[in-house]
Amino acid sequence: MPGLARPEYRSKFRPGARTEARADAMPMDDLPSVPLPKPTTQVAPYVEVLGYDLAIDFLMTFGGSELYIAERPGTGSRLVQLVGMDKARELAAISHLLPRVVPLAKPWLAKVFFARGLSKNDIARTLRVSVVTVRGWLRP
Repeated sequence: MPGLARPEYRSKFRPGARTEARADAMPMDDLPSVPLPKPTTQVAPYVEVLGYDLAIDFLMTFGGSELYIAERPGTGSRLVQLVGMDKARELAAISHLLPRVVPLAKPWLAKVFFARGLSKNDIARTLRVSVVTVRGWLRP
């Protein structure tokens, strides 16, 4: 529709994404400037194409499942609905470099979430693991 601004992309897996539901949540603009962890080899292609925020959503949505990325994805594809047609085509262009099963990458996701200000308990609930496991992943 003309005159309507496109809403800014907000990940549902970031602490500031639900500020209206959580009054204590820290807005993304106010997060401390902690460097994000370097992507692991298994997630690096996704981060290069999608960027950190969209790669996190992609991994949280498709992680652990087999994913065929068509060269000409359809508009009804879950992949296209999540990342958009352009990014889906970019992923298709490098699909020969990607594993058939999308990595879960839980240790890397835990480090990213921690760098963004989530508590260890919130990370454990988000990734569906125990807080003891999260502590182990976050040890230096």
